[in-house]
Amino acid sequence: MTEEEKITVCLERLNHRSIYDIAQTIGITSQGIHNFLDKLPGVKGECSIPPIPDSLAKRVITYYFLGYTTLEISERLDLYPGEVIDVFSALKTKKNPAVRSKYYPAVTEWMKENGYTIKEFGQAIGVHPNKLSAILRGEYRNHMTCKVAQKIKSFTGLSLKEIYSVQLNKGE
Repeated sequence: MTEEEKITVCLERLNHRSIYDIAQTIGITSQGIHNFLDKLPGVKGECSIPPIPDSLAKRVITYYFLGYTTLEISERLDLYPGEVIDVFSALKTKKNPAVRSKYYPAVTEWMKENGYTIKEFGQAIGVHPNKLSAILRGEYRNHMTCKVAQKIKSFTGLSLKEIYSVQLNKGE
């Protein structure tokens, strides 16, 4: 794998693309990508602290490919060494695929654009992830309650019209 391909893999993982999708795009096997990610410093699975902003994570990756050690990177970017290691852990961590909803597409599109899984989004708005998943699939009493829609509106900034767009357009 070339240096350019390695950097591409890292950047695409930061953008929450699956290893399979990246492999298809750059023409490398998924196993080859897994092998590369396993060799990154400190990659052991889940991140232990909240992630740093993507722009800072990209700088961590850049310094790594310029030959800096994780300690040197942490000093240059004023990060804890664990935060640097967690950037690499985040590249390896399997993200749940983005949910798609034909009932509430604006909500799931917002989740995708902002990098939220159902679990993370449900926790953020105070709705159990299993309930949220059922609502988005149209399996929870056939609709989203106003209370849940208000929570989503408050957190995302989406209007109720955007949230309920499919239901509002059914009569047309």
